[in-house]
Amino acid sequence: MAASPSLLRCLGGSVVTADQWAAVKNMVDSWVDMELKHARILARFYSTLVEADAVEEHIQDCGYGVAVVMMGGVRAVDYDYGQDAAAEELGWLPDTKDLVIYPSLLGLEPTHHCYGTSLRFYIYELRDWSPAGNAERGVLHCQHGQWGMEALIPYWFRRGSCQTRDPEEADYFLVPWHTWSSKMTQEEKQDAVQKRKADAEERKTKKAEECEAKKAKREADRKAKLEKQAQINLAKQKLADAQNALKNIRTKHRPAKKANYYRRAGHREPEIRASRRGRGEWRAGGDRMIFRMNQSREPIGDISAVYLDLMRRKDELLPHWSRQLGRDHIFIFSDQGMNYFPEWRDYISHSVFLTTEALTPGCGPSCYNPWKDLVLPGHPDYFRFRRMMEVNLPTDQRDLLFNFHGRHPGFGPSYYKDNVVRGKIIDTFTGVHGVSVGGFVEGYFEIMGASHFCLVPMGTSSWTNHLYESFFAGCIPVILSDDFGVPFDGDIRWEDFSIKWPMADVDMDLYYHLLSIPSGTLRRMKAAVDAHACWFDYHQVLEQEGQKCSPYYGLLRSLERRSLAWARLPGPRNLWNHPQREDYVLNRRYRPWASDSATVMQQESSDSDEEESTDGR
Repeated sequence: MAASPSLLRCLGGSVVTADQWAAVKNMVDSWVDMELKHARILARFYSTLVEADAVEEHIQDCGYGVAVVMMGGVRAVDYDYGQDAAAEELGWLPDTKDLVIYPSLLGLEPTHHCYGTSLRFYIYELRDWSPAGNAERGVLHCQHGQWGMEALIPYWFRRGSCQTRDPEEADYFLVPWHTWSSKMTQEEKQDAVQKRKADAEERKTKKAEECEAKKAKREADRKAKLEKQAQINLAKQKLADAQNALKNIRTKHRPAKKANYYRRAGHREPEIRASRRGRGEWRAGGDRMIFRMNQSREPIGDISAVYLDLMRRKDELLPHWSRQLGRDHIFIFSDQGMNYFPEWRDYISHSVFLTTEALTPGCGPSCYNPWKDLVLPGHPDYFRFRRMMEVNLPTDQRDLLFNFHGRHPGFGPSYYKDNVVRGKIIDTFTGVHGVSVGGFVEGYFEIMGASHFCLVPMGTSSWTNHLYESFFAGCIPVILSDDFGVPFDGDIRWEDFSIKWPMADVDMDLYYHLLSIPSGTLRRMKAAVDAHACWFDYHQVLEQEGQKCSPYYGLLRSLERRSLAWARLPGPRNLWNHPQREDYVLNRRYRPWASDSATVMQQESSDSDEEESTDGR
């Protein structure tokens, strides 16, 4: 869309004011990475224009603003109303570089051939199930962030020839559920819930203050009334005493009425009656108090409860689980995802895990078994990938030795205060010539594109997306995380284009070592980095002719090797020289050890005749 002066006036129209256009302008740089709640605001914004039949009017006033509203809102449309509605809206969107993957994600491009694999995948349909909402909706929204692999991998299989609808053909069964996307969405819901709770608490406090004021007034009135009544009672008592003093007549003694010590049915002592105003209730007979306990567990905001519901209903939702007791089922856990389902050991310990880390904090080595599980790369957002590729300079034009910019003990959330290796990077290399280290800065992509090396220290866990981003900037990664399990190590030689350095030795020796690497070695390693960047590019949804290099190809290769290993394990699928069931039934009278099966069958026939003649006798 050409930006003519008439499309940039933004003076306001019949629906949108100039101030509202100014607010939309602040979203220009963030629309590709905004939260779902903000995307929903933009979607409602555009719906209002449509309902008022004012789209064309506002395009003439502020066409660029309308485009931003539509581009930001399409993610919410996909999440809330499905791919068809989003695809319809996509037809109105302008052609921008950051939207080139949207048509493919909405099913508007051809299917692919899964790199010719013989494996077949059955993908469960969980769209209509989830106590926390739709289990796998919104690929446009959920593919954002380093956890986007959870949404992109199931989608990629659905668009390929390796998907099968026949469970008998399937080698693997993929369980698609977006743990992190659901977590982020539920956090937004929790924020809204917290706001409602805060508002309710404010109303409650105000009401309590009003009640206290009324109570104080009632108490004052009651005390005044009691004081007045006491004066009246005192006067009556004095009058009664005076009257008694005048009487000189002895009255006959009459015994007091006998007290009734037997309670009537349903009668309770005052203190017992008072207890009924509490949270409990009395059982028949009034012998003990039973307190009502809330036994329900609200799944909203509780990802573990959603997984538990899935597994407890596996006969309904995962009907093919029993075939291999879950051994051929695939679950995707991105970035400590298993910590959100701590009961996984009780339900899915034999299943295949696709994860971004080989060592999950709080879970330990038991969360990753290399004989069945796979480490996959994290997902860099497309707009970041594109911008890093644009600033990927040749080796001869790079003037920085290395860089690191990100969270560290002196910058970022409190949970980074104990990150020793990042703290050592900042303390050791700040101010060193040819080095750029620190927190987040403007021009970060340009700094990466101008550096020979990118330091990749551990983050909150052993892995970090800094590793995969370095490939798109053409920056040789220096891994500073001892427990980092790199992906696809069976297909690519990491030693050719990266360095793994001990975390304990982050000092000036690292600086001098990198400085001493010959320029020829730098060029070779940089060329290898560029050549291997495709292994970490999730946006290659369609196969490139003659190129077998993508995270999807690496996943298929790894699963093929595991299938070969499983074929050698004992089990009902590991059979040979065995006839098909229908052949076995048709030839049940055939005896393979007999030299002449016809003779055997004739002998059986004569034996049968003899039995009939014997019965006749």
